[in-house]
Amino acid sequence: MSKIDTEQPARSLVVALALLADLARLGPGWDGYGADPIEVACVANVRAVLAALPAGIPSPEISPNPNGTLTLDWVAAGYRLSFEIGAGRYSAIWESAAGVQTDDGDILRGIPAFVTKALALLRPPALTARSA
Repeated sequence: MSKIDTEQPARSLVVALALLADLARLGPGWDGYGADPIEVACVANVRAVLAALPAGIPSPEISPNPNGTLTLDWVAAGYRLSFEIGAGRYSAIWESAAGVQTDDGDILRGIPAFVTKALALLRPPALTARSA
């Protein structure tokens, strides 16, 4: 059995937080088409989600949206989770061999159970077995 690099998620979290800081500085029209700046509350919500990621979950790709929100994307071995976060709301889509599931709601209540379940499936198998 191969050893899992437990420091890699920590390093990728540092990179994700640095990217988040850069995205927070995007001003009005950052996309050249009149996009809204990224909302301060949205940045705080994404920072809280990143800090609350379960052990072993890699940091997501983070993309700005023209409506002032941010999208976190995870892709791994037949799974894809896309989690859009705004100042007070979220929407998520989970794609797997079993089909597609969607969810939306109030982000201020924390990471939704829907997203937590999807993230658990993205965890490397050795970490899942070790944490059980």
